[in-house]
Amino acid sequence: MPVCKSCGVDKPRKEFRRYRNAGRNRNSSGIYKTCKPCHNDKYRDYKRRWDLENKYGITLEEYNEMAKDGCDICSKTNEQNLVVDHYHETGKVRGVLCTMCNTGLGKLGDNVEGLTRALEYLNASN
Repeated sequence: MPVCKSCGVDKPRKEFRRYRNAGRNRNSSGIYKTCKPCHNDKYRDYKRRWDLENKYGITLEEYNEMAKDGCDICSKTNEQNLVVDHYHETGKVRGVLCTMCNTGLGKLGDNVEGLTRALEYLNASN
């Protein structure tokens, strides 16, 4: 059984991704040196860092610092559902929001006027 280069565990071959063209300039076994879970974790981390740096101009460490207290509106702390909120016109980062708060802002026009109309509506109906 092959050993994963990343986690060091002996695993069955089916736990490793295969090269498409195993015969060309690849290792003789035709499989990747890291198991699927380790490969996916590494790719997910790389993709997250790339997205934060290239879309928003912040590092993963800066994101983690902003996200440590949870959503900037409702304070929910489920870090899997926290997204970077930014001005769409300038790209400037405003903070981190949970998916629900971010979607709510977008549906209200992502501006003060939309939020004000929603507040007026709620106040009038009470």
